[in-house]
Amino acid sequence: MKKLFAFLLMLVMLSSLTAGAFAADELSFDTEAAGFRFSLSDEFKNTVGTFLRDSYGEVGGLFPDIYLASYTYIGMTWDEYKEKNGEIDALIAAGGDGIEKADEINIQIDQATLDVLFVVAAADKDLEEEYYQQLILRTGTNPERILLAEKDGYVFYQYDYSAANEAKLSVIKPEFAEEYRRLEAAFRDALSRAEFFAPPQSKASALRGMKLSFETKDLDGNPVKSEEIFQQNEITMLNIWATWCGPCIGELHFLDEFNGRLKELNCAIVGLLYDGTKEKTIEKGKALLAEEGAGYLNLAIPKDLKDQLGQLSLPTSLFVDRSGTVVFCISGANTSIYEPVIQKLLGENKPGE
Repeated sequence: MKKLFAFLLMLVMLSSLTAGAFAADELSFDTEAAGFRFSLSDEFKNTVGTFLRDSYGEVGGLFPDIYLASYTYIGMTWDEYKEKNGEIDALIAAGGDGIEKADEINIQIDQATLDVLFVVAAADKDLEEEYYQQLILRTGTNPERILLAEKDGYVFYQYDYSAANEAKLSVIKPEFAEEYRRLEAAFRDALSRAEFFAPPQSKASALRGMKLSFETKDLDGNPVKSEEIFQQNEITMLNIWATWCGPCIGELHFLDEFNGRLKELNCAIVGLLYDGTKEKTIEKGKALLAEEGAGYLNLAIPKDLKDQLGQLSLPTSLFVDRSGTVVFCISGANTSIYEPVIQKLLGENKPGE
């Protein structure tokens, strides 16, 4: 597959915070969305420090074929951790000097936060290399990569943060440092017996390569054929949104400005109103577009296309070439990466490249 993009990004992660006690069967289940399964010992139940399941499942954004599972350990009790986060919320709400004090508490938490496990599954080694380089740029850390397995076309790596953790272990209380070392050893032991398999395919991956062809109407009732739109543009960004979707509405004004810049690249944004199946909803959509100053073309989604796309998280943006083929897909409102995606896709379409 084509190598993905070498530029800075914000990782899109699923997050879940839970207190120290996890059941081993729950932890085993959590990692399946990242393509591996293992069982953890009773060592992970009722920890003195705070043991968090940070992320699991697909990364998304620019990396729809990267999956991860990560866990961290914080060298403070769960009650202390909750208290400090409560202080941060209160200080930020107060504003003024409180913002600086909140930053100081955040630094305290960061100094006590240790990466226990970070496992990455990637569709191929080139893609994993791309992701790894971006992680270094984003975080400033350079973890050791340990190849765990190659299974069902995927590569599985552990990103080992042991070296970065050593400095932190010297400043947290001894009882937490000792517990962390025990947990790290138990994780390594569990990984040595893990079962690896292909992660569930992401929706973004499933949609790439799909050929789109439909007839519908714009929000003013004028007939539109998709072929005519796609053939006019090198890349058409189909932004699928709904009137009830807050993140969708939040990016409408940006999309209008962005669409103005895209004209110079022979590209365009076209909105696709996912709930635009009734006159009342269409009118609501028009009102929201007017309120946000979004004047680019918006269409009512035809039922056959809605059925073809299936269940979507909104907003979803499909990047479509002149032939109507979906060449990339981004789930969520990711305004910082729309332009780099289009620039890269245009570069890939140049003759001889």
